[in-house]
This record gives sequence, C-alpha cells and structure tokens, in this order.
Amino acid sequence: TGEGNAEVRLWTELASVESSALDQLRNIARLPWVFHHVAVMPDVHFGKGATVGSVIAMKDAVCPAAVGVDIGCGMAAVRTNLTAADLPDSLALLRMRVEKAIPVGFSSHEKVPKQAEKSRLWKGFPELHGKVQDMRGKDNVFVPFFGIPASTLTATHHLARLSGACVIPFFHRRLAGGGYELRLEPALENFPSADIENDCARINQVIERMVREAPSQYLWIHRRFKTRPPGHASFYQ
Repeated sequence: TGEGNAEVRLWTELASVESSALDQLRNIARLPWVFHHVAVMPDVHFGKGATVGSVIAMKDAVCPAAVGVDIGCGMAAVRTNLTAADLPDSLALLRMRVEKAIPVGFSSHEKVPKQAEKSRLWKGFPELHGKVQDMRGKDNVFVPFFGIPASTLTATHHLARLSGACVIPFFHRRLAGGGYELRLEPALENFPSADIENDCARINQVIERMVREAPSQYLWIHRRFKTRPPGHASFYQ
C-alpha cells in the first residue's frame, strides 16, 4: 500500500491481516520520521504501541516501543518422534548448543552475507542517520554486575544519546499480600556521558540495587553471566 508518509509493504496476503493491525500500520506509516517504508512479516498481528511482526526504520528519531517487534512470534509447533523419556533431566546443554548454532548480535555477524549485499534494502543502509550507522558492532560491553564482568547491552546509552531523552529508573515488585509496588525514581544525572562503559556500569548498579531489595524475585535462571570476556571460564559448564 502507499498510504501515509511511507509505504507499507506486506510479506503476506492482505486478507490475512486483521483490520486492527492494518489500521495500526497505516497510523505508523503516517509518522513523519518513518524512513522509506514499513515492512510487515507473515506473522503480523495487532500489538501495543507497534504492530507485532513489523520492522519500522526511522530517520532522526528513536522509538523504543517499536524495537524488537519483528521477533518472538514466528513460532511453529512441530511433532517429533521424541518423548519426555528421551530427554535428559536438564536441557541446559541442548540450549547452549542451540545458542551456539544460531548466532545473534552484531558481533556474530561481522561479515555481511552475500545474499544481503545484493538486497535493495541493504543498499539503502547508507541513507540512514550517521549516528545509527555508528552503532554497528557496539551492542555490548563487559562491565561489573555484582562484582562480576557481565556482557551488558549498550542500548540505554545509545537510545538516550540519539534521542536526548532522560533515563528514569522504574522498579516493580510483588507484595506478600498480593498486588505490586511500582516506583519511579528521579532521572539519572549526566546521562548519557561520553564514557559508554561507565554509563552501562551505572545501569547495572541501578539494577543491582533493585535486586537487593527483593532478591527472590530476580530471574536468576536468566544465566546473566553466560557470555564471558576472552579467557574467562564458563559459569555454567
């Protein structure tokens, strides 16, 4: 379709998309900072803030609510000949092998695949804002988390730098009698700075403080220290 400020390009049949999702996509396409077109994947459906299954490139703007909505829903259930008895007590090794076989993150794709180089969409990358291009290969740094070097995403630093938005710590925890306690704290001062590692360490310190208030509610199974600095042994072998 060609409605609005940018085109909406569907990789699926128009009739298969729910009307609420189509309305949402049209509204997104009318935003003045949407770049070139909105790409829509086959698993598209209505979402909160942004349509799930869409890829929304923006120029001179950052919209956190539209980040990552192109992943997570493209799932399929496949019947195999395996039963529960065939599986080990722990699936940790299987998970590690899957993660090794399916690399993610900028650092896992240092070379551009040949099929991507031929893509018309890839050739349009130089038209993106220079600050966005500068983010390639800078998606994580190793900074302390509870005193242990931890691979930490740099997204908060980059989003604040690109948008000029302030960063406000937001906490929530379950209460013993039911319900939740929500707390908004003052915006971080002098953030972002020119020191990306220091900024990421500050974010980790904020999270540490939250975890210490309710340690039983932190997702420890998350395997926070899975990615190790060069020369450091694995925590989970």
